[in-house]
Amino acid sequence: MRAVLLTFRSFPFTFNSVPEADLSGTRQGSFPAQPHKPHTMNFFKNLLCTCALALLSLTASAQIDAKLNGGSLVTGGINIVADFAINYNSSLAIGIGRANTKLTVNENQYQYLRYRIIPEYRHYFDPQNGADGLFAGAYGRLAFFEGEAVSEGENVSGTRLALGAMFGNKWAYDSGFVLELNAGAGYGTAFGNKESAQVTTAFYQALPGLDLRLGVLVGYRFNR
Repeated sequence: MRAVLLTFRSFPFTFNSVPEADLSGTRQGSFPAQPHKPHTMNFFKNLLCTCALALLSLTASAQIDAKLNGGSLVTGGINIVADFAINYNSSLAIGIGRANTKLTVNENQYQYLRYRIIPEYRHYFDPQNGADGLFAGAYGRLAFFEGEAVSEGENVSGTRLALGAMFGNKWAYDSGFVLELNAGAGYGTAFGNKESAQVTTAFYQALPGLDLRLGVLVGYRFNR
């Protein structure tokens, strides 16, 4: 037993007392308020990785049109779309995107950042190469957003959901090149963080209820 016994003399450590925190301004039984740290963007990043892995697994067998929306690039954002053929006349698409613009609320200017997930269903009326040509369909748009006041530093975060209808035309060439034009309209509403009711309500009211979309997309068809 003596072989495994150790004394504190063999450890040259010193222990200093920890200074007591000043809790004079804190009520008994409560803790100092901690700043709010929104987890919206972390959640979206995890969801984005999950979607990317799912898309990679599907591309191994299904016909897929991978597309980039040039219209989003013009406005400073990015939007990529994976369009999966269900059969010769229909497809399911999933788009993910990021946009960062300015929004004015009660004369205060906000940096309006949002990450979006956009599922779509399309029906093609007279396809020539499968899931191409004139189409009509329905879409949803789920956006996780944050608004930061440029001058006052006020932050607002939440979620916006929109549903709508769309139409367009997709050209799929024998080389695999894909070109698409589309447009759509729907209605959206915002909900979420209510920490500052006055600021949050004003910000939500400034968001447009009408959801408009316009796409000019280029891409490539895999597994054709």
